[in-house]
Amino acid sequence: MSISTALLAGTSGLRANSSALAAISDNIANANTVGYKRIRNDFTALLNAQGASTYNAGGVFAQNTAMLNEQGALQQSTLSTHLAIAGNGFFVTREKAADASPADQFFYTRAGQFTPDAQGFLRNASDYYLYGWEVGDDGTVAASPTDQSALQPVRISGIGGAAEATTTVSFSANLQASQAISPAEATYDSATNNMASGAVA
Repeated sequence: MSISTALLAGTSGLRANSSALAAISDNIANANTVGYKRIRNDFTALLNAQGASTYNAGGVFAQNTAMLNEQGALQQSTLSTHLAIAGNGFFVTREKAADASPADQFFYTRAGQFTPDAQGFLRNASDYYLYGWEVGDDGTVAASPTDQSALQPVRISGIGGAAEATTTVSFSANLQASQAISPAEATYDSATNNMASGAVA
């Protein structure tokens, strides 16, 4: 049986390497796809029972693993509705927004390219709507983190409210050492860690 196992081992090698090349091709093709997680390909040797005078080839097996839990690089966006997750977790989405029924499935994604549709519901590039728990006026979430029945489609068209004045600002900056200081020279109070007065010209 060594001839047939040799042929089978050769074809298993072709299949395993073609699978690895397909995974590499997908990784290259999706290099700029938001939320895409790379595919890792691992090779495992297959062993057959061996006789006293013959060797039976086992071949190789390739296993593809999507690195779903891997943290991707955060990318800057000019749209305020684009979101990203740093750490563990997924965005919860559904195929429907306000007209969703309990029978509609939930889907999970790391891609945060959400834009509002005509009704103001946030929808990603795959036409899935973003869902979340309702936040109270005081910023608290009453629902349990595992309670999917309380999830609602995120709609930004009805968001509004009066602006509140800022009371505290934290600011840090680097100043050029060669820049001339204005006549109203600033003084630094080390006790309070604050500039007392003055400005740089």
